[in-house]
Amino acid sequence: EIYTLSLHDALPISIVDLFADSRGIEWRYFGNYVDRALYNRLYGASETSVMLVPDSYFECHLMLSAAYEAQGRHEAACRHAKRTVELAPLDRRAHLHLVHCLEVAGDSEGAIEGLNRLLSTAHDPEGLGIGYYRMAFFQWQKGNILAAEACYKSSLGVLRGSFPMAATELATLAMQHPETFREDMSQDYGDRKSVV
Repeated sequence: EIYTLSLHDALPISIVDLFADSRGIEWRYFGNYVDRALYNRLYGASETSVMLVPDSYFECHLMLSAAYEAQGRHEAACRHAKRTVELAPLDRRAHLHLVHCLEVAGDSEGAIEGLNRLLSTAHDPEGLGIGYYRMAFFQWQKGNILAAEACYKSSLGVLRGSFPMAATELATLAMQHPETFREDMSQDYGDRKSVV
């Protein structure tokens, strides 16, 4: 005989309330040592202890979000995706998944805001490159052609040409908007600020 338990049957308290932050304690997930070190530098407070949630707890929220999205339950998908970003504010997977959920739910402004948060703390080529690539799409959709071009070029510059989709979309953008395309756009990353 096979028994099926729901998540709430298996846990004595709600998964949403599990590992909730409280005064002096933060529960976080770190996929690598770099994320942990940067978190300590950017967000660490001497009066707060950072406790680690189990990897499975983080992955559970990620999978629940994807499952809800597959069912078309966008509000639930976004809620769990936001929880992954709360748990792992420097994790590119969490940020990019949240951006995707917001996009599918029709919240382009929320997706752009999510990408701005990702790009403000991104520290690896994949996070920066994919973040700029996704931002290019949203800027193109909004009619900000110069910003879209800059994002595509930034993506290609960071990923060093290993992302052919960005190059193809940049070429399409240039063909559709030759009047605004700038071959001489600087690749100086200097002080990254939000795109919008």
